[in-house]
Amino acid sequence: MNELNQLSVASAIGKSFERTKAFEERFANLMSTFEQADRLAQQAIEAVEQLGELADHLPSLVKAFEPMKAVKRQLAALSKAFEPMKPAEEQIAEFSQAFSKAFHENLVRIARMLEPVRDFQTRLAELASDFSPANDLQKRFDELAHAFDESPAEEPASTAVAQPSEQSGAEQNGAHAEEPPALNGTIAS
Repeated sequence: MNELNQLSVASAIGKSFERTKAFEERFANLMSTFEQADRLAQQAIEAVEQLGELADHLPSLVKAFEPMKAVKRQLAALSKAFEPMKPAEEQIAEFSQAFSKAFHENLVRIARMLEPVRDFQTRLAELASDFSPANDLQKRFDELAHAFDESPAEEPASTAVAQPSEQSGAEQNGAHAEEPPALNGTIAS
């Protein structure tokens, strides 16, 4: 076939694959955006690790706060029996309440702040699932490309060569029937 005919055939076939350009451009844009999102995600992961460190240390603070609660309870009981202790009991109670309230509010805020992380994880899992057909498509397109490959290829070392006793009579006599390549687990006819 002359060069002009080859170009004409290639151009005609190329038009069949023009749709793939939209995927290529969109996925390139997605990957560019994902790279930026990945950098931001790494920063967020570092922040989550810092929150983890805080969460690791707070149980010690809770244990350290227990004696203060005990003093508060004892002062409350004592102030009922001995009125002059009432101002001290009120100050300790106010301090304890302010201390508890500040920690409680901040811990609730952090817990609520982490809720979008769960939503984000769910969305990422959904996106990964949405793209899972791409793995099968890649395999199918590789198989199809191989079916159109007319360049001589070496037989892979892992493919067992049929022994003469396993060959059909036609193959033993030198007549080789070419079978079409297998595509997606089927043999084309």
